[in-house]
This record gives sequence, C-alpha cells and structure tokens, in this order.
Amino acid sequence: MEQDRRSGWYDTSPHREWYRQYSTQKDNAALKVPDTSSVKRPRKKHTGMKVTMISLCVLVLIAATALAFAEPSVGTVGPGITLNPQFPDAGDDYADDFRDFFNGYYSGSSSNDEVSRLPRTKAEDSVRITLASSEGLDELTLGQLYEQSINSIVGVAASVDGQEGYFWGTGIIMTGDGYILTNAHVIAGTDSAAVTTSDGRQYEALLVGEDSQSDIAVLKIDARGLQAASFGRSDELNVGDEVAAIGNPLGDQLSGTITNGIVSAINRDVVVDSHMMTLIQTNTAINEGNSGGPLLNMYGQVIGVTNMKMVANFSQATIEGIGFAIPTSVVQDIVNQLIVNGEVSGRPGIGITVGAIPYDAAERYSLPDGLYISEVEAGSDAYAKGVREGDVLTAVNGTPVYTTQDVGKIRDGFGVGDTITLTVFRDGRTFDIEVELMDVNELY
Repeated sequence: MEQDRRSGWYDTSPHREWYRQYSTQKDNAALKVPDTSSVKRPRKKHTGMKVTMISLCVLVLIAATALAFAEPSVGTVGPGITLNPQFPDAGDDYADDFRDFFNGYYSGSSSNDEVSRLPRTKAEDSVRITLASSEGLDELTLGQLYEQSINSIVGVAASVDGQEGYFWGTGIIMTGDGYILTNAHVIAGTDSAAVTTSDGRQYEALLVGEDSQSDIAVLKIDARGLQAASFGRSDELNVGDEVAAIGNPLGDQLSGTITNGIVSAINRDVVVDSHMMTLIQTNTAINEGNSGGPLLNMYGQVIGVTNMKMVANFSQATIEGIGFAIPTSVVQDIVNQLIVNGEVSGRPGIGITVGAIPYDAAERYSLPDGLYISEVEAGSDAYAKGVREGDVLTAVNGTPVYTTQDVGKIRDGFGVGDTITLTVFRDGRTFDIEVELMDVNELY
C-alpha cells in the first residue's frame, strides 16, 4: 500500500468534525505516502444553520490566528504539484533506532479503511455514460445554462452510524431512472446516504460502485422521470474557455449555487495519494459541498466533475481561484467500469507504504537517499519476497527514487503480473528484490 496523507476540506480533527482534514485513506491507489499536500476536497459535514454560522465565525478566527503565526510556504503549483513538501523539523526528538523514530514520525498516517459501507446494488447492463460533441450547439447565457442544468443536480448527504450530522456533497443525474454520479470521497467511510433532488424530494441511495483512486462513485435511487445531465467531451476544451459550476456549497442552505470562470489549464497533473490525477484546472469558485458537482461548458454540457481546490496550509499567502475537476474523458471510462463490475480493476500495485526521509534524520541515522518503507501488505508479493517495514527503498529497476511520484511513474509503466526490481537498504547493506505487481483490489 503506498500511501499519501490527503488534506481535506472538511476536517481538522480525527473525529469527523467540521471541515475535516482528509485523513489517510486506504483506497485503490497502488502507491501512497504521508505528506503535507494542500489539495482540498470539498465535502462538508452539516449539522444545521446555527452550527453553520457559528462554525464559520470560528473558522474566521482560526484562520486569522493561523495566518498570524504561520510559517512561509514553499508550495508550488505546476505539473506533478506537491504543496508544502517540507516535513516538520524533528528537533532533538530522535530515538536511538531510526525505526522507532519513523514509527513516531509517521504516527497517525497509516491507512484507514474508508471505503463506503453503503448498501450495494447491481446496475443494469444497458446503463452507460456517453459523451457528445458541442459542435452545432448554441452558446447559452449563464441564466439559460442554470435553468437548463439545475434539475440535473442533486444534493448527497452521507452519514456514519452512531455519529451526529452528515457529510454533504453534490451529485449529477446520469439517467432518468436514478443513476447518480458523485465523488467517492463524499461517501467514504459512511454507512448510509440520501439524495435530494432540486424540487426537494429525498431518496435513499444505494451504491453501484466507487473508485477512490479516480474519486468517482455511482449511486442508485429509486426514481423515475428525472432530468439527466448532458455530458460533453472534455477533450474539446481550450484554455480560456468559459465554464460554470453548480453545486451545494456549505450545505443545503446554499444549494443550487452557480459560479463561473474559465478553464485555467487542461491536463493538469496533480498528485493525490502519490498517483497523478490529470485534471481540468479552473478559477471557478469551488467550496465545501461542491464535491461531485458538474463543471459545465457554456453549451450546458458536463465536461468535468469538481473534486478539489488548493489552499495554503502553512503560509501567510492566500490561494484563490485554483480549483480542479475530473475531465469527462476520464469519468466515462471509470463510470462504465463501475456499472459493469462495481469496481475498477487491472491497476498494478506493489503493496508498500513509502515516505520521504527528512534530511536531518538521514544525516543522524546515516541513511541513504530514498524512501522509508513504513508498511508492507501481508498479501503482497513484496512481503512474500522479504520486503519489510523499516527498509529504505533506494531504486526501482535501477532508477534512483526520491519521491513517491518517481516510484509511481515506473510502476505505471507495467501491468499486473509484471516483475520489477526493488533496491533496498537494510542493516548497512543494499540488495535487490524482484517482486510481482498485483491488482490493487487484491492488495487492499
């Protein structure tokens, strides 16, 4: 399991409180690593208008305090983006054994299995998502676009048994008989979900399938006569094209909010859980609760599914107008696999959790350049071949690796069943171990 620490919109505590920080999630990613990346997911926990207003006031105070005491950020925005890649200074808090140090250093970053526990249903075989060209369509005003699209947008409220409140996101109606598209992180770790249509009707939602690596999920409600959204081709987009988002920011009190902007970049590679998500970048305002909603072109077609934005976690600077959406060219393939199989298969995984080694720790413990292996999946071939927690991964197939992206790029060039060579440092010596790549669904 190779694992990243996801920062999330909605939670700054490990107890699913308001604006929970997205804790490390065991998903179908084949490589993850703890980091301080400031990619934010706009899911929101909702407990009512009073709590909303109180929480917003508290957040303002917290934000002001944080800015007053924040350290400068070294975050960058670009291909392969990782914000705030530096790790906290360990100071003099070093254990005698580097393994003990890393156990504490990465404490709380091990994976939590947050796949959805929603009741499942099997989709009809004929259901598919298809993409249409915008050629020949008339461009709409924002008012016309909203009127045409709003009835295809729903609210998604997901809850955890035994916990007060619920998590709020947005969904897109795929078919008139109740197939709903949303983000996987909206329902992650929850036990039940309800979908609310634009006219206020509420339905229990069943899970058709979810894929946390692509952040796509398909739900099913028992409804008829719904207005299905029109899905367009994201590959027709150009930088500078006008786009709009419709969603439910900050909960149901602000449901059906439209914001607009432009396409800031296409095919933007953003690192999430150490694998690249190729996304549409936009300056359209995206906030808590927008997760799973549509990014629309000016012809009223869904050309992306909004799922994250950038914020400054450790900086006096502010980050505005950098949001992202999953392009429909990606969504189509994932959704169609979820419809048929309920999951996405065929992704290669190594079965290890790796993390960067702080410079001071490397110096103190005389560790080589590479990545610390903090966990090895017991069912992986890596474990069977002798890779263990506490090893340092220095190269893959002879190529030195310094970041999880380095490992992911090499791994993704192979398929399930292929063999790669891991170069491992242990007890003062370096040696090679050949391991077979496995389907991530078998690993996790």
